[in-house]
Amino acid sequence: MKYSLLLPKERERVLKKDVIEKIEKELGVKIHKKENEVEIEGEGLEVLKAINVIKAIANGFSPENAFLLFDENNVLEIIEIPGDKDTRTRIKARIIGKNGLVRRNIERYTNCKVSVYEKTVSIIGPLEKVQIAKEAIEMLISGKKHSTMYKYFEALRRKGILE
Repeated sequence: MKYSLLLPKERERVLKKDVIEKIEKELGVKIHKKENEVEIEGEGLEVLKAINVIKAIANGFSPENAFLLFDENNVLEIIEIPGDKDTRTRIKARIIGKNGLVRRNIERYTNCKVSVYEKTVSIIGPLEKVQIAKEAIEMLISGKKHSTMYKYFEALRRKGILE
């Protein structure tokens, strides 16, 4: 099975030779990169994992965080940020928070990794935690107050769903 995908120009340099070699070794796939075009060759689930690792890197994650997707218990969720450029800038600022505090708190509560990049917010982690992080981020995208998101996390913590 062969699969091709394109990297944003500014993310090309992140997918270095050593990163490609690690993906190939870990998943038993073959990766060919020519500028921003990446072709993955292999079988079944390993190809899908490699695609997700490269998509994670393309969406702003460091290779180390993208490698969390080698674990079959972790998933990648990509959320499109709606609106025009000004609206997306405002929404991204709400998700990131002052000095990255809101994003770090989402990561801390859910034990997920979050990347805000271009027109997307991406999340890596266990499926059930990713769904919680996604719900929290969608609250912020829809304009709800930060306090609403934190109350949501606290309610889940009281129920024993979050640590």
